[in-house]
Amino acid sequence: MKVLLGASLLFILSFSANTKQRADLLVYDATVYTVDSKFATAEAFVVTNGKIVDVGNSRDLLEKYDAKEKLNAE
Repeated sequence: MKVLLGASLLFILSFSANTKQRADLLVYDATVYTVDSKFATAEAFVVTNGKIVDVGNSRDLLEKYDAKEKLNAE
């Protein structure tokens, strides 16, 4: 019983660990100027199907997305 429970837990964790969202392009380590009411800045943005779908800090977006292409804007 313990072996079955352990194997089931390992199986579930292996699938949940790789649940990154797919994207076409992730630009990181940049200075991104937004056009919101505060004209806030960010470090990274994500593009899917020709549209910006997320803006934020580099570390979070690199963990959240699996992009076909990644561009370090340094």
